[in-house]
Amino acid sequence: MSGPVRQSWWKNAVFLAGADAINDSIWIDSPKIHARLGFRPRDLSRPGRCGAQQVMIDPRVTPGGRRTTVLPWVPDLLGSDWTDRCAMLIVGQSYAGFLDRYSNRPNRMPVHQYQNAGDWQTFQRAYIPAVVEDDLQYYEKLSPLLQITGSYSRFAVFDIVRASLVERRVVARISGCQQRRDGDLDLRDQSQRSVFRAYASLPESRRWTWDRVTGSQASLIVALGRTAACQLIHLFLLNGCSVHERNSKRRWTYSGQDWVYNCGMSSLKTRLSAKDWYVVTSPRLGRTWHVVVVVHPSFENEGYTSAECAIAAARIALGC
Repeated sequence: MSGPVRQSWWKNAVFLAGADAINDSIWIDSPKIHARLGFRPRDLSRPGRCGAQQVMIDPRVTPGGRRTTVLPWVPDLLGSDWTDRCAMLIVGQSYAGFLDRYSNRPNRMPVHQYQNAGDWQTFQRAYIPAVVEDDLQYYEKLSPLLQITGSYSRFAVFDIVRASLVERRVVARISGCQQRRDGDLDLRDQSQRSVFRAYASLPESRRWTWDRVTGSQASLIVALGRTAACQLIHLFLLNGCSVHERNSKRRWTYSGQDWVYNCGMSSLKTRLSAKDWYVVTSPRLGRTWHVVVVVHPSFENEGYTSAECAIAAARIALGC
């Protein structure tokens, strides 16, 4: 006997549908990145290469497609009140593959809808019902966190890298048609970690994230996993901010160079149970942010129950 059908949080979400300069830039400027060495379609044309799935369109898989097709990167998901001071900014590391006939995930988007979208708003009107709603692997897992805001509109959900980073696989006949099942990027692999680093270190990637964080009055940031948290802390430090631990008041220090995979963070569950997070201060902007680090949705199977108390405490500390 099956259990009750759970209502998708995202079906009730109230999205920003108007103008947004950052999403405009993601949509217009991201294809230009793929004219650079290492990011070009020809650089990613062979099986085993890792990079943005947005430039790996194959005419054998997508009839009428062109090898030179370059799709824009994914615009940020914004609630209509994402700039509210009590909004929540949720930050991940990079998008997984979501193109139909190129990806393994259940929720996929047809390539032609992506190609035919003339602007980011049109793209999202297709992307949200196809990929976001009822996605039990990622987006719906974020619902318990988003519900903490008590709103369907006070949120921004985005990744450090707005491209779908994948390992290109070979084309094969599956279910009677040509398909390609690209693999997820594995950051335990040093070579694949360097690919993520290359995309995350792009001036555009850093600018979009910094402008998104500073463009809202929200001070609560939830980082999904160590990689996203390390990148955020690094970005704050690059912009002259100070970072310290909330409980111990210790200033952030890291002597290593690998800001991708760990950067010396202790157990996330231990930190959450202690209601500990990072406090970031920008003297130049007169701003303070609280960064709560939770496990990535792919490792979360308990509805983020261990994170709810810490996030609630961080909201109270911010007056929300």
